Amino acid sequence: MAQQPSDTDNSLWNGVFVTPSTSELPSAASSTSNTDEKMDPVVAVLQNVDLLTIVFNHMPVDRSASDQDVLQARKDLLAAVLVCQTFTEPALDALWRVLPSLTPLLKLLPSFGQQDGTYVIEDIREDDWSRYNVHARRVRVLDLRPSQIPISRFAYPIIVQERQGPLLPCLRELRIPDNASIDLTLAMILSTPELRVVELHNSAIRDTQFFYPFLASIGRKHTNLRSLILEGDRIVNLKPVLTLAHLRKLELRLANVHLSPTFMEELGSMTALRDLAIHAGVAVPNVVPQPIRRECHTRVEDLDIDPAYSKFRQLERLHVLGSLPCITHIVKYMRLASLKSFVLTEIQDSSGVSSQQFWIKCFRHLTRFSSLITTIKINCAAQQRRDESRAHTVLEPLLELKMLTSLDVNGLLFNVMTELDISNIACAFPHLKNLVLPSGSYRSAPPLQSLCYFALECPRLEEVSLFPSYDQDIDKMLEGMAKEADRLTRDHDHPLRKLFIGSSAPLSNTQSVKFAHILDRLFPNLEVLQRYMNQTSTDWSLVRDIQATIQMVRRSCS
Repeated sequence: MAQQPSDTDNSLWNGVFVTPSTSELPSAASSTSNTDEKMDPVVAVLQNVDLLTIVFNHMPVDRSASDQDVLQARKDLLAAVLVCQTFTEPALDALWRVLPSLTPLLKLLPSFGQQDGTYVIEDIREDDWSRYNVHARRVRVLDLRPSQIPISRFAYPIIVQERQGPLLPCLRELRIPDNASIDLTLAMILSTPELRVVELHNSAIRDTQFFYPFLASIGRKHTNLRSLILEGDRIVNLKPVLTLAHLRKLELRLANVHLSPTFMEELGSMTALRDLAIHAGVAVPNVVPQPIRRECHTRVEDLDIDPAYSKFRQLERLHVLGSLPCITHIVKYMRLASLKSFVLTEIQDSSGVSSQQFWIKCFRHLTRFSSLITTIKINCAAQQRRDESRAHTVLEPLLELKMLTSLDVNGLLFNVMTELDISNIACAFPHLKNLVLPSGSYRSAPPLQSLCYFALECPRLEEVSLFPSYDQDIDKMLEGMAKEADRLTRDHDHPLRKLFIGSSAPLSNTQSVKFAHILDRLFPNLEVLQRYMNQTSTDWSLVRDIQATIQMVRRSCS
């Protein structure tokens, strides 16, 4: 006979209504801790009826009091009862929402227990499921974790045979992290039409006995699946993914999977797909044994496509990873007519291609089909080679995106960025809220007074990161900024909250005061003024302190 899981902590709440025992409450370590572990102090207090009685005795009904006081006392006691009742269900819903395994629920079955260091299950009667059913409906996320006490490999077949209906009827998300110790059996037997999200990482994908049958069965078992995330390094067949007609979000972070033209065209025909993250690969030497993940791409291809080509036109969010040549090989299949968000993460390789050539083609391709883009973020390889490039040449195609609200091109490297470039950016994007320009030293960088363009031309801007130069006389520069600030109306109330500036020259105390006054005029709601990135030059703490003082005085006088 199996030993029942410990049930010594029953009656967490003892009130005027029936509530579950604490054996029904999953702890954070319920799948890993020993039953002899010391009781949690909070649980010990809450299960103590005497202590709870003392609390409620502070709200007695004094019969000698006036009728009004007696009525109020009864209302207070009723309110206490209602609070307990009201909080119970939401609290239990939150408690059971995420589980690391099925073990906490199985412990509610009388025939489930330990035997020789393993969880086993014996004969299950129909009425044994009553407590299980109460809490199984609360589970929304199954985030699998390894268990110190394993479940017998014979337990799940018995459970499936005896169970009428899904094990977790309201499950929405199944997530399996990269951990080879996780028992994948449960994921295989789950069958629920409510499942919306499946996320599998390397260990689950590498287990071919699990992955291929599971992936093939997704469309049949989980008919309402909306999001599929696959991340790993194994070569796998992705054809079953194409059968998921209702999929809205797909992440294929699989560096070694060959993405054939046929696959890309069929993927682009999935009309429900709105959010795609895809690993295009890197330009590797052709020395990998068959089946090789993909052909080697070592140059940036042209991105011209037939105007009648309509693949991926429904896509709204795209995140593409890989080396620049491989990314062009993927993006060329995409007519991104509905795109709103574009994120690119470059992975360094030895192809040595010109990044300027790529960015010009890439940005032209984006603006050719979509005017709806609101977000662009570029993450480049850390060791990227700096081209002899000008910001104007690379960024010019993006100036057509009038709906842009967030532009993060810190990953790009320019030798030349001018004040005119800043002016063009500020004037081109009237809806811009977040701007992150490249950090690091330029051969020619925009002056600090370029900040004035943001105050004058970007009425919605909330955050800016800029690396300016101090090539000109600082006093003259501050004088010029003061004149620009004087152009602003008295009721100027720019929403900028965060400003990150790289500094290559210290300011004197007098110059710091002048700059603080100018900043308060340009950006009266500024809350954060910090050094951009990890620059070793002068920080802005003194200027920020002065500006904060000016801001406080101004607000107190208004």
